[in-house]
Amino acid sequence: MSDPLWYKRAACLKVDPDWFYPERGAKGPVIEQAKRVCRRCPVLTDCHEEVMAMVPNQDAYGIRAGMTETERRKLRRDARAA
Repeated sequence: MSDPLWYKRAACLKVDPDWFYPERGAKGPVIEQAKRVCRRCPVLTDCHEEVMAMVPNQDAYGIRAGMTETERRKLRRDARAA
């Protein structure tokens, strides 16, 4: 990453952090509101790179880089298979 302070420009810093940590199993609007914030984030690419570089069992719960825990696991699994 070219900018080690990219996270200071993250769109998620401007909204309620609880949006990114819904109850386990939550679906629909609760998840979508966090994903909408991520989609408009100016540092989404940096966030995605950092999240995907995490060791899977250290990957924290919640919406990160516009993905749920399940979506991140699938993306990692698909990348390993490719």
